[in-house]
Amino acid sequence: MKQHASTLAMSYIAKATSNALRAKKTAFTGVVMAAALASAPAFANLTGGIKGKVSSPEAQQSLAGITVTAKSNVMPKPRTVVTREDGSYDLPQLKPGTYELTFTDKNGVTQTMTVDVLLEQTSSLNVTMGGANENVEVITVTGSKLFRQGKSALTNSLGEEAINSVPVGQDYRDLLKLVPGVELSENATLGPSAGGSGVDNSYGFDGVDVSLPMFGNLASEPSTHDVAYVTMDRGGAKAVGFNRSGGFSINTVSKSGTDEFHGNVEYKVQPKSLVATPTGQESYELDKSWLTASLGGPLIEDSLYFYTSYYRPEETRTNKDTAYGEVKDYKSVRDEYFGKLTWAPTDDILLNISQRTSEKTIEGRSIGAYETDSVSAGM
Repeated sequence: MKQHASTLAMSYIAKATSNALRAKKTAFTGVVMAAALASAPAFANLTGGIKGKVSSPEAQQSLAGITVTAKSNVMPKPRTVVTREDGSYDLPQLKPGTYELTFTDKNGVTQTMTVDVLLEQTSSLNVTMGGANENVEVITVTGSKLFRQGKSALTNSLGEEAINSVPVGQDYRDLLKLVPGVELSENATLGPSAGGSGVDNSYGFDGVDVSLPMFGNLASEPSTHDVAYVTMDRGGAKAVGFNRSGGFSINTVSKSGTDEFHGNVEYKVQPKSLVATPTGQESYELDKSWLTASLGGPLIEDSLYFYTSYYRPEETRTNKDTAYGEVKDYKSVRDEYFGKLTWAPTDDILLNISQRTSEKTIEGRSIGAYETDSVSAGM
């Protein structure tokens, strides 16, 4: 790669903000609007939730009317509910992330706890309120019970930290390696399945189905650097769009801006000197590189957040020999732009608007071991 990462990053990250949110004909464009988190069950697959019960050591103390406030850096505005007569509370349709819950009773006694919310999962958090009129120390809940309401599916959900801790790869397809109990298929087109047929698999990105119906493979090639949370259904799921023969469903939610500015630039390279030259029917040397840049933060404090990114994978192959001798060099370059706005006009409404565009140029593609340059795809 002749261009240096540092010189590309600033120009492309600025271009990503305008290009990714501008409508145009692209290889892959997905627009998601998730509105009214308190009253939009149709978009519940992009959220999680918290529910639990407040108890008291004093038998006569009323448990109704205790204020529960959930605050997170991924939510522009806090969410607030009050407990019922039995002390139970429910905070549905929250953006996945880490939340600080503050419980305040009528006497002003407060207790603060921290809990993680994962995609399509409901975290269970029970708390006991003391009777003293004083603040209680902050308690961080780790490994809290997770469950799904109204479903008996075999489901696993992972957060951003877990995804970043596992070297799965750069492409969306690499996320399939995280599916528990499902072996990765060596098929270059179809994905693995949960003991059934791979054509029944379903792949989602920000609520958009990016799979080809009846074929079980990806209709596009989004990358993984923008994925914040991923959930896999691999059994017992409703047969809606998949699972006719035991396929699995994978859904992802992209990263969002927060109340603080964050930026990141990465450049990864896999030179041909680190890879053994294939031998057999074909012989070639392959260089790979990946440039990733992202920026997110608030446009309007506690109201409107933005997130934008740029991704540029490159592959170059030289010295390929077929049965007819040397053939033209292979080169693949993809420019992928992503932009997302998170807006909370009121405490009860949250809007997510995202768009992804991808342009790919390939030279010298599809030349088999017994073929010549004349059959190549691309320039």
